[in-house]
Amino acid sequence: PLRGDAAFSAAQAGLASLTRALAMELAPDVVVNALAIGAVDDADQRLVSHSPLKRAAGPAEIANAALFLADPANTYTTGHVMTVDGGWSIGYARDF
Repeated sequence: PLRGDAAFSAAQAGLASLTRALAMELAPDVVVNALAIGAVDDADQRLVSHSPLKRAAGPAEIANAALFLADPANTYTTGHVMTVDGGWSIGYARDF
C-alpha cells in the first residue's frame, strides 16, 4: 500500500485478486497473469533512488517480462502477478 493513496492501493489489490480469480475460473484452458511494473524511463528520481537498482526500467525490460508471460512455452504459470520494479516493492530504504 502507498501512504496517502488508499484508492490507488485498493485498486491495485483488486487487480491482483482479479488475476488470481480469473486464473481459477479459466483454468485449465487459459492461463492468466499480470505485470506490476515500477518506474519506467523518465520516472520520478525520488522513487528510483529508493530501489535497489537505483534506476528506472527501459521499455524493453518491461516488454521482456510480458514476453515471458505470453510465451507459448510458458504453460504452467497462472494466477501470478509478476513484479518488475527494480526491487522497489521489497521496501529497500523506503524512508520517504
